[in-house]
Amino acid sequence: MPTPPKNPKEGDLVLGGQGSALSSALVLGGLEAIRQQLASPIRKHQIAALTQALHYGEAGLDLVVEGLCHESWQVQEIASHLLEDHRANPKVNIALRTYHAPELLTCLQTFEGHEVPVTTVALRADGCVIASADADRTLCLWNVADRACTRIPSAHDYRIQGLAFSPDGALLASCSEDATIKLWDGETGELQGVLEGHGYTVYGITFAANGEWLVSGSHDCTIKVWRVRDGNLLQTLTGHRSGVNAIAVSQDGQTLVSGSDDRTVKLWHLPTGRLQRTFTGNADAVTSVALSPDGQTLVSGGMDRTVRVWALPTGSLLRIFRQHTDGVSGVVVGPYRRVVASSGPYSSTIKLWRLNSMSLLRCLVGHEDGVNAITLSEDGLTLVSGGVDATVKLWGCP
Repeated sequence: MPTPPKNPKEGDLVLGGQGSALSSALVLGGLEAIRQQLASPIRKHQIAALTQALHYGEAGLDLVVEGLCHESWQVQEIASHLLEDHRANPKVNIALRTYHAPELLTCLQTFEGHEVPVTTVALRADGCVIASADADRTLCLWNVADRACTRIPSAHDYRIQGLAFSPDGALLASCSEDATIKLWDGETGELQGVLEGHGYTVYGITFAANGEWLVSGSHDCTIKVWRVRDGNLLQTLTGHRSGVNAIAVSQDGQTLVSGSDDRTVKLWHLPTGRLQRTFTGNADAVTSVALSPDGQTLVSGGMDRTVRVWALPTGSLLRIFRQHTDGVSGVVVGPYRRVVASSGPYSSTIKLWRLNSMSLLRCLVGHEDGVNAITLSEDGLTLVSGGVDATVKLWGCP
């Protein structure tokens, strides 16, 4: 049998050697071999691959960073440990800060100004402005830096149920029990337009990542897709047998998910409006849905007091979290598919779950009553909550 080469090529996987002493090393096939080992079902092979990847410069370091979102929490933790020695690398430092954010989140600011329960919140992409609305129809825009508030009383005719900023932050959309959607200037709060077409309360609203489409879900059992620039209705999606409570759109703009009083979650191809899959199993209304940043994981929360985690590509149910004692009003998924946050209108805490081990990581304590709404920044470093105690709280890493 031929003797393996002693001098590895760029991108080769080397076993048995350390540093520059490669006389006893075995060349096995480079970064592609490392990727194959990471995909192995054998845990020790996955961990060995992460260790060896560090010998491959920036490309290998990228693979270890990818290990932070591995399906196994043990591999995630090993990747985190290995990267600690490379914090001087800005990319690694950001990745580790994001990865460890759930352990570090603490209440940094409390915004007081609402007089009745806060029903919904939104965070602008730049993190500089928080929008909140309450049961008395008041809409507030908060400047995070100085806590200055732009108040818009009677922003709708009836209670406001949802808020969403456009990706560029230029617009804020609100939806209401008055069956309308309103568009506001994301900085000044000036009204820019009103979208009408739903026949009943609009509960869910979100922008597509391209900023060109606005998607809304209503208790008229439909989902509507609007063109932002002119307010034209592009599509009406039907399929739910009862009211739509929540919607979410993937970061690539291809996937839409919706949760309904009919106890199902539906998966749609957003550009065409085609229904692709229906997720069943909830024992009561589905009140919140979220997608992981990579679009691979769907999380739903419902009045049956559960948080359910689904594999989006296969439709399989991965796990169920059952530690809520009442209905779930909000769910969000952090980067790396590591943590899910959930809240409920009858619990004053926000629960943080380890996504891959079905265990409760910690609870965020600060509200004096139930938490109606939560939202998470794209980098996972900032969480905003709105409570029955009429406060808005900003959680972050000190």
